[in-house]
Order: sequence, then structure tokens, then C-alpha cells
Amino acid sequence: MTAGNPEQRSFSCQIITLDPAMERAQTLLAELQACGIEAEFFPAVDGRRTYPVLQPDECLDQEAAVHYRMTPLGPAEVGAYLSHFRAIRSAYEGGVEQLCLFEDDVHLEPDFGTVLAELRQLPAEYELIRFMALKRQPRKLVKPLSAVAGSEQAYWLTRPLRGTLGGQGLLINRRGMERLIAYGRRIYMPIDKLYDHYWETGVHCFVVEPHIIWETAKPTTIPKPDFEPVLPSLKDRLGRTSIKIQRSVHRRLYLLKHRRAFFPTSKKPPASIGRSPRIR
Repeated sequence: MTAGNPEQRSFSCQIITLDPAMERAQTLLAELQACGIEAEFFPAVDGRRTYPVLQPDECLDQEAAVHYRMTPLGPAEVGAYLSHFRAIRSAYEGGVEQLCLFEDDVHLEPDFGTVLAELRQLPAEYELIRFMALKRQPRKLVKPLSAVAGSEQAYWLTRPLRGTLGGQGLLINRRGMERLIAYGRRIYMPIDKLYDHYWETGVHCFVVEPHIIWETAKPTTIPKPDFEPVLPSLKDRLGRTSIKIQRSVHRRLYLLKHRRAFFPTSKKPPASIGRSPRIR
């Protein structure tokens, strides 16, 4: 990317990886290049064995994590979170208007390049668009996308009511980056949960159906923790109950305020929505 050329700085495509030489990272790079998309590797934050070192504006709040889900975040979760967060922050600070961000264990569907080109032309209100999701949720069918020549698929842009999980691939614009960075400096949930919590971040989140990327099935490379789980204290359990109530009220108030953006909804998408083995 050339900093002096505004046209080149308007879009960036990044692949998060611990090892750019790995076959899966190189395969994804080649698939993007075949679509006419120049991509770069972004160095992932390694949390496989120990907690990553935080930067001055990053805060790991394990007390909030326990209240959120009854267990602290593990080193691998913090590493994954920081990998995404720092990639987004780096793009924002570099003046990028649209960031296409991937994890390195995905493949592109044949229509990816054509659909992405249309997504990039959408108005600024479409702040974060996931290319796939792991959890099928009730959603609003927001906008049909143009038919892809020679394809049997009919693509839609959808807006889920609840979190769809997964951070395998997404397009985020400058306004979405700004909102995620402002909220995400305090780390207390996994990164895909941060993407899910639109009512807290304020980010307008969408999902493409059918999915235009898919995740490979692979064994985990993350070592299991070497400590025994600790039974949460009564204080932690009460704290979590309080947080859950607050979060539910906040979400419902947000949906009430923005009901035209989310309703009327359709039922869950079909099981055939994508090829990733973990979709449920």
C-alpha cells in the first residue's frame, strides 16, 4: 500500500496469520489474487502459551470477563482478539476507508470477487459485513445483491437480531472501525462476541447469505490450559446475573429504538447457508 496515493489507501485487504509461509495462508493469498485483490499479511498476536503483552491503550479486564461468561479469557483468546483489534486500528490510523480482513484458515467461494465489488459500493451505513457466520439466527433480509453472471445463487445482505459468531472474514468501513476501536480497548470478551454486540458498540452489522467464504475443518493448534477450572464465587455468579439483565435490557432498548432497521424478521437461514463444518 502506498501512503501517498489516496486511491490506493482507500482499500486494504489483510490476512491475519502467525506464519505467512504456511500453506493455508499462501492458498488464501493466491485465491484473493485470482480475484484481482492484492492482499497483505498482518502479523497475528501469539497467545498460544502465554498472555500477550498489552500496548498502553489496551486493557485486559478479567473481572468483567468472569461476570460476562463465568471464566477469564485464556491467552489464545486474548491473542485472537488483539490480532483483529490491532489490524483494524492499524488500518484506521493508516487512513484506510475500507478494510477486508481475513483469518488464514478460509477459502473463497467462486462468486466472492463479484459480490465483494458490490459490497464495496454500498453506502456508509453498512459498517461491518461478515462474509460468513457460524450461528444461524433470525434476521431481516435487508437488501438483495445483484445476480452474479453464471451463478445459481441469489445473494442477500441480512441483519441478524442476535450474535452470529465467527470472525473468519469481514468488510469494515471507517465509521465501523472507529466505533469498534473506541469500545474494544477494554478486553473482556472473545473477538467474535465484540463483533456480535452491536447494541453496545453501535456498529451496524450485517451478514452475506449465502456465505461467500468457508472455514476449513482443522484440528486446534492451541494447547489446553494447564490449570484446573475454578468454581465461580457467589459474588461472580451474582455479578454475571446482573450483567446479563443489564445487557438484555440494553439490547431490547436498542432494538426498540432502531426497530425499522431490524424488523420485520425472517426465520433462521437454512442449514445449507454455507460450507463451513461448524455452522449450527
